[in-house]
Amino acid sequence: PVVLERRGSNINAVCFSPNGRWLLTSDYDKTARLWDLESDDPDAEPRELIGHNGWVSAVSISGDGRWAITGSYDRTARIWDISTDDSLLSSTIVARHDAAVLGIATSDDGRWCVTADRTNAPRVKKLSPRGAPSASPYVLTGSRSGISNLVISPNGQWLVTFSRKARLWDLRGGNPAESWYDLDGFQPRIRGAVISSDSRWLVTTGEGSTALLWDLTQSNPAETPVVLRGHDDSLISVTVSDDGRWLGTSSVDGTARIWDLNSANFAGSHRVLRGHQGHVNHIWIGTGGDLCITMSVAEKKARVWDLTAANPSDGPRVIEIPLKPSNRVMFASKDQRWLVIPADGGDDGRLMVWDLDAKDSVAPRVVDAHKRKIFTISQTTEGDRLVTGSWDKTARVWDLSASDPWASSAVLRGHKESVHGVAVSQDGHWLATSSADLTVRLWDMSGDVPRNPSLVLRGPERMLWSVGISPD
Repeated sequence: PVVLERRGSNINAVCFSPNGRWLLTSDYDKTARLWDLESDDPDAEPRELIGHNGWVSAVSISGDGRWAITGSYDRTARIWDISTDDSLLSSTIVARHDAAVLGIATSDDGRWCVTADRTNAPRVKKLSPRGAPSASPYVLTGSRSGISNLVISPNGQWLVTFSRKARLWDLRGGNPAESWYDLDGFQPRIRGAVISSDSRWLVTTGEGSTALLWDLTQSNPAETPVVLRGHDDSLISVTVSDDGRWLGTSSVDGTARIWDLNSANFAGSHRVLRGHQGHVNHIWIGTGGDLCITMSVAEKKARVWDLTAANPSDGPRVIEIPLKPSNRVMFASKDQRWLVIPADGGDDGRLMVWDLDAKDSVAPRVVDAHKRKIFTISQTTEGDRLVTGSWDKTARVWDLSASDPWASSAVLRGHKESVHGVAVSQDGHWLATSSADLTVRLWDMSGDVPRNPSLVLRGPERMLWSVGISPD
């Protein structure tokens, strides 16, 4: 394989540019590197981003593909113009923090970049596709708790920051620091926040039994949140369907609830999914909104609910799942056909597969997927491929569009130790696998089968447990 190698380094984060040409890696040697994946030899001359005085801990590339943003333990964030042909890039400090920069988020429209540390003041930077970024970042002060989570709406108009308390920042105006709303006066200790794909709804959950729904199209989104009541105990998870219509919640009370956001009175009328005899740990709603799947780890059962029925609680399909306490992996394909769970906690390399189209069958098909423990599962954005990684040193790609996806798979060999992480770029072009052999491998997924050889990123001196690819 083509090796992207810098000995003595320790790669800790990667991201792709939107057009798939560039791979940006961050390193503990105080540098970031930009690899040209379209060159004949991507490893030959990576462009080094030198300027930080501490570990580079976070990286991102703007939606328009012009700017690279890096964050470091030297408490600064830097921005680099990667549209130039210079082999040695220069940078500008765009934000100074009071602690190490651990998080970077960019809006899908390429207009905003947000950097954050563990203190109370994230920095927001306005980016421009034609000229230099704004001279100084907007410092978002006033948060009353440390910030550990950032969420930007898909349309790039809103930023949510939260840890125990949440604040909503309006990115539409000139200075986001002057336009914000506190969201913590209605529920104790914010634990989660989700924004619908159409950017209309923000859902927050806390320690209590209610979820709050904030309408981001209102002139003051924080003025009158909709309180979603019904659960008798704390919420565990929340999800919004891809089409933005259905909101699902699951709870310690053993129930899940479905809210139709297109209904005029969705807060006062929702569907209760009863039947589990333990905490409902997971909830998933299909893209079309026809099916909902819930799973209880303690009960070792999953249930498949038909949301088109007048009363989905009448006769859901109950699936017995021999889960181990450590097994919390549930995969449901985007076409609502396949439910996949590692058998026996994944220890023996087998998959349990349920065909949800076969409504008269509750017995899974057992697939001998790997020779050793299955450690990770992921799928492409389009939902046409499933990827598994294993301790048998391989990753496998399963074609879900085939007449029998489980009859065979493309085996990706090359790692010399167990594969711990897999991630697929949003356009489906690249698959990244990370391994205990201290490498990350990049596989070209643009064809019917992944292409060999893979690109290999070497350098880390410690075991790699996971890998992720930025949405762009």
